[in-house]
Amino acid sequence: METGEMYTGESSAASHGPGMAELTISQIYVQPQTINAGDPVVLGAVVRNQGTVATGPFFARFSLDVTREIFDMEMPNIEPGASYWRDWEHAPLEAGDYTFYVSLDPEHQVPEINRYGNNSTHTKFTVNPAATVTQDVAVTDTADAKVKEISFDDEPITIEVPVTHVGKGRTGTQEIDQLLDNLKGRVRDHWTNYSQGLIQFTNRMQFSSEQEAAPQYLDATFKAVGKQALEIGLGKLGEELGGPWGKIIGTLKAVGEAWVAEQERVEAAEGEVKIVSYIEGLGNGIGPRRDEMIGSIEAEHIPLADYFKILLDRSMSSTEEGNITGDAAEFLTDLRQRVDRFKQAIPSAAQFQEDFTEKFADTPVMTDLISHGGRMAGNLRIRAQITVRDNQWDVDEIEDEWTLVTVAPKPERLAAGLQSALANQGKKPWQSDLEKIVQLTINMNDGYIVFTHDPLQFEPRSNYSLEPFESAWKSSRVRERVLGVSKIVGSND
Repeated sequence: METGEMYTGESSAASHGPGMAELTISQIYVQPQTINAGDPVVLGAVVRNQGTVATGPFFARFSLDVTREIFDMEMPNIEPGASYWRDWEHAPLEAGDYTFYVSLDPEHQVPEINRYGNNSTHTKFTVNPAATVTQDVAVTDTADAKVKEISFDDEPITIEVPVTHVGKGRTGTQEIDQLLDNLKGRVRDHWTNYSQGLIQFTNRMQFSSEQEAAPQYLDATFKAVGKQALEIGLGKLGEELGGPWGKIIGTLKAVGEAWVAEQERVEAAEGEVKIVSYIEGLGNGIGPRRDEMIGSIEAEHIPLADYFKILLDRSMSSTEEGNITGDAAEFLTDLRQRVDRFKQAIPSAAQFQEDFTEKFADTPVMTDLISHGGRMAGNLRIRAQITVRDNQWDVDEIEDEWTLVTVAPKPERLAAGLQSALANQGKKPWQSDLEKIVQLTINMNDGYIVFTHDPLQFEPRSNYSLEPFESAWKSSRVRERVLGVSKIVGSND
């Protein structure tokens, strides 16, 4: 089964070369975070068009290594600056280690600025063994079971039914209370992290009170990041259940869209805006939007609790012994998993700070005329001199830092903020979402290794033969030296 949804976000796509699309995978994920044999699995990716024209229809190829499954997902036309997420709702998998691969446009239907380096990626995950059930009704506090043993004419037989664990003697209303309280807590977490990320970015940048910027530029930095994060998270909650739950998700999305539209009206009315005032206004709007979302959840409490009671009656379940079965168990387990997926999708404050910094620095235009030494901005660069030693590629010299090349103001503060945000997540500069350009010098000849996410998915560039640069970069010794550099400096040149 497949699901998907389009969301738009202003970006710097219009600064790319004329008349071409540019597909990139901005996120790949596997849900839930902890998977047991017998659990349904959701494999998904977020695809973004960073080019200047729409993509037209194409397809993305999802695949699993162990089962050797290939699933081609039809993708719609994606406008410039827009993104689309696709979920592969996979049947339960056997216990073991898996690798999930995503490849965009494998038949090259979409003319692109850069086809190599950002059209494929992968992630690894593990499916744990299922719990063994030996008692009449056996479940654990950490996982749901799907087996119940009963007796018939004094002979034990085992049948498979959905079973989930609840507090002994708890009512259906109490279960729904706990579930919705958990969801409200996750909504608070989302807005808290967004606010803290905004504060951390602002504190790092130290904008003057008079510094101005085009509202579209600020919009692409702050609004687009918040909208994308919220829509990805709400997408994990899903709408296909319908009824009270679907109404909750629909209302949450409507509140988020109203927040974006309100900000757009303010920007359109003001023209050029002061950066500090813009960020203050954005921050002041967080509390009301958070409270409105929480209110929409509370409004559906009674209808959702009533619906759950109907399922309990239909399943002939009782919470007196701490377990429920049938449709009620499936419903409650499904909602728990959806809320957990939403929780896992919430960016941390450091991730929000990273996203704000990268968006602000992502200015893919030339820093100056080529004849004046200008180069393309909106990327991270590093240089290394490579040689052959003992029949192996090795690094003779390497810069001590990556350079964040941007035409945005305060490049050094941007670089320091990006380094801090990445370090707080245990990440290195190469794991930033910005494009990376590694300049390799071999025998006085220069070549470039270009990648965005996966260092092994790269594009070599040079006026000389590409073979030595490809070979050198494939050397783990060379890659480890380059990717191990953790410092970032900023430059407008």
